[in-house]
Amino acid sequence: MKRFRLIGLCLVAVFAMGAVVASTAVAAEPTFVAKSGTLPMTGNITVGPGRLLVPAIGVEIACTEGSGSGEIFNDEMSVASFRKATVTFKKCTFTESGISGCTINGKANGEFEIVATEIQGMLGYAPGKANNKEFVRVELESANASGVFTTIEFSGSGCALKNEKIKITKGVIAEVPPPDIDTTISEATLELKATSSDEQELKEIELPLLEPKLHKLELLYGSHPAAISGKATLKLTGTNQIEIKV
Repeated sequence: MKRFRLIGLCLVAVFAMGAVVASTAVAAEPTFVAKSGTLPMTGNITVGPGRLLVPAIGVEIACTEGSGSGEIFNDEMSVASFRKATVTFKKCTFTESGISGCTINGKANGEFEIVATEIQGMLGYAPGKANNKEFVRVELESANASGVFTTIEFSGSGCALKNEKIKITKGVIAEVPPPDIDTTISEATLELKATSSDEQELKEIELPLLEPKLHKLELLYGSHPAAISGKATLKLTGTNQIEIKV
């Protein structure tokens, strides 16, 4: 019986930085092997254009770029993991009725930034593929006890949403494309796939056999299901290189 372990970022987007995966009880899970340098290793994160969608209330947040940093390591079970990530999503635009006159996170709409901190996760096999070893998935979540990635704050004398603070919580799923597996690399791209809240909300992860229950990975904007799409690339600093072994 397969079980799922996963690793995580947010980015935020996000991005969504996130993010999850399968292994058998006897098979090894993905692990990092240092080819140049030693683990843990730090890396710089570059985020491309991405979107956060909240269909239930007609909210869309689009950011054109972003940057950050994080650390990769193998946990106590030698599972490839990610931690201490911070990502700043830049030049963001918020779409919702009543947004006119609002300042968001201290800046004008179209120029505001979203900072997601304490992103972490674990790598694992992607279920449903012809060959699980060809795809690795990542669960991205917040290391904060509250599960909060970031908070969106509204201000401005003419802002209908003045003084509102919306928390973005829970987690997202990302995939590491096949070329990054069993190959010496210095960078890897995470692809945030979900483009609708239903698609994001219904991805379930089977936890290890010691915890025989199903956990629903769900990104929330306040209390509303949300989804994120975009890409984030982690490039190791210096001459560090690794392999992802599965």
